[in-house]
Amino acid sequence: MHLESLREQYVRIPAAKLLVHFARGETIHTENSYKFTQDAIRALLDDAGFRIEQMWKDPLEWYALTLAGPAEPQANL
Repeated sequence: MHLESLREQYVRIPAAKLLVHFARGETIHTENSYKFTQDAIRALLDDAGFRIEQMWKDPLEWYALTLAGPAEPQANL
């Protein structure tokens, strides 16, 4: 799934300490749906230079949404 920015804008994501610029018409890929264990997610993120900031799971732990951030802390925006 992709979202398209209808105008130029900046979006602040406080939990990720991130400020993102979008040009009008720019798209962002917002979803992948795969089956991973929490350990596999952590390993993939570690290999890519990221870490888990927060993870939300349904009560049965069938689904999870993971917020990843850089392994090295960034300057506050």
